[in-house]
Amino acid sequence: PLYMSGVRVMGAKAAAAADGGGAASSSGARLMTPQLELCADEVRPLLGENTDFTVVGVLGCQGVGKSTIMSLLAGAGWRGGGSDAAADTAADSMAGGVAELANPPFPPNPPEAWARGAHGTSGVDVQVTAERLILLDTQPLLSASLLLSMTGSPVPPSVHSHENLLEVQALQLCALLLSVCHVVLLVQDAAADVRWWRLLRAAQMVGHRLPDIATALAPAASHR
Repeated sequence: PLYMSGVRVMGAKAAAAADGGGAASSSGARLMTPQLELCADEVRPLLGENTDFTVVGVLGCQGVGKSTIMSLLAGAGWRGGGSDAAADTAADSMAGGVAELANPPFPPNPPEAWARGAHGTSGVDVQVTAERLILLDTQPLLSASLLLSMTGSPVPPSVHSHENLLEVQALQLCALLLSVCHVVLLVQDAAADVRWWRLLRAAQMVGHRLPDIATALAPAASHR
């Protein structure tokens, strides 16, 4: 697929220096709401005449580190920086400490949210980096926290229950990423779970029925 972005591209090192050692230059927006409705007005300013971008998306359940991985791909570094940052991070992990990213473009879940069992990312967030990457960070699949947040909203007649709606949204999210991404990362914190492979297989089967996102994001002038 062909993707277009109008983000001003900076060198990664120059951008990191401008940000005080944080993530490389990137521009972000929300691509989809928690109800998986397209946020065309938020994403449209990122579109332009530049092409040849690589789209990378991430899928996984709650708390496995999706946002952290996507922030690292966007150029974020570990807090403290320096040539020994990787060694410091390993030492922190072995000592039971918590390593933190400096200025992550996809903020990870804060400790208080972890304590409540709440999820971090809602919907789909997008970042465009200086390395010509379009990164898509997604809400967790089949999350109990997401199910709890749905309980106050009406259930579409076609799905009958919030549990079914949660599964339908997970299928839609997988189908979307498999359709628009060049690379999809499936992040797990345990041994391979057969459920995710079955979900991905089902998403691949229904992906051809998705509407063309490029048409929805195109400026109104292009349709005149």
